[in-house]
Amino acid sequence: MTTPSTVPMGRVRLARLRPRRSRGFTLMETIVVIVMLGLVGAGLLAMVPQIRGTLEYGRDEFVGQELTRACAEKVLAARRNLGYAQVTSSLCNGLGGVGGFAANPSTFTMVSAAGASVSACTDATCTITVVFAKSSGPAAAIRPITLRLNYY
Repeated sequence: MTTPSTVPMGRVRLARLRPRRSRGFTLMETIVVIVMLGLVGAGLLAMVPQIRGTLEYGRDEFVGQELTRACAEKVLAARRNLGYAQVTSSLCNGLGGVGGFAANPSTFTMVSAAGASVSACTDATCTITVVFAKSSGPAAAIRPITLRLNYY
């Protein structure tokens, strides 16, 4: 048997530098990791309905605004191409009907310069407010578009 003083210097250094035999994960460590991954997965699954609702609300708001803008464009085109008197309250009927929205605008009001509600623009000034809203499901906050048409 050799003592450290009789062993050559190179062998002692090699013995110290050799890595110990590596071991794998224990069963307990593996179970803890699986439980932690399960908790994270359950937390993500609990958030899915809220995320889905937020996405649907944003989509509904976008669709409603686009329908309202399309109606405003139709009103302006009718005024420009057909004449001022052809702008009526039924001009945007049938424009909707997508994504849970009603086929007709939920609000299409026409007011004369005197402040009276009218069904066609016949005065010198006509103010129109247009809003499309959902006919089913949760409603999105859709801002109205107000047009002021002047006869010239």
